[in-house]
Amino acid sequence: KKIGFYAIPSRVIYEFDLTHSEHKIQSHLKRDLSYQKKSVLDTRILQQLTTVQLSRIHYLYSEIYIKKHSPLNAQYTLTFFKDMLDSGVMSCLVLQDANEFIHAFALLYQRGQTLVVPALGYDNEKDKNGLYRILFATIYSYIKQQKLYLNYSSGAGEFKRNRGGIPRLEYVYLKPPLHSKFRKFILSKLSQKLGSITIKKLIEMGA
Repeated sequence: KKIGFYAIPSRVIYEFDLTHSEHKIQSHLKRDLSYQKKSVLDTRILQQLTTVQLSRIHYLYSEIYIKKHSPLNAQYTLTFFKDMLDSGVMSCLVLQDANEFIHAFALLYQRGQTLVVPALGYDNEKDKNGLYRILFATIYSYIKQQKLYLNYSSGAGEFKRNRGGIPRLEYVYLKPPLHSKFRKFILSKLSQKLGSITIKKLIEMGA
């Protein structure tokens, strides 16, 4: 703000902090962890995927993020997934069966003790078997083992709150061109107008 940026509230994200103290396990999460232990799916964290596996996670991502939710979500390509893994920037957590067929995945990006999941996907046709619950329980088990802070992004707010996710209000900071008084005025008014938005209000609206 001191160097001319204006804060615009954008979304509610959810965090799970397991860096220091024991995280209180909510009843929903306890059931998920129990369900995960009974699952026949094998968990692996991979640094490289075959062409067939890359096509599979790309399909699962597109089915959930693009087809089920919104075409405005990031349109990640096969090349993106391959480059992120081959370069070592990210790794991929997969849930697979005895034939190594992937039923769910989560892309993992870690900086220090902070873990972000830029993309995930699961077989939507088989989700009646609780694939998303198992996937999150697997991610949770991983951050607990590694003592990480998980920034679990936005969306599915009720699901995340029921599992102990702490809501945080995320802002976008915008700076107008140096000599544009009009844009500075617009951003200033917009920032003031939206300054009354709270986490509670956004959650009531479905965040």
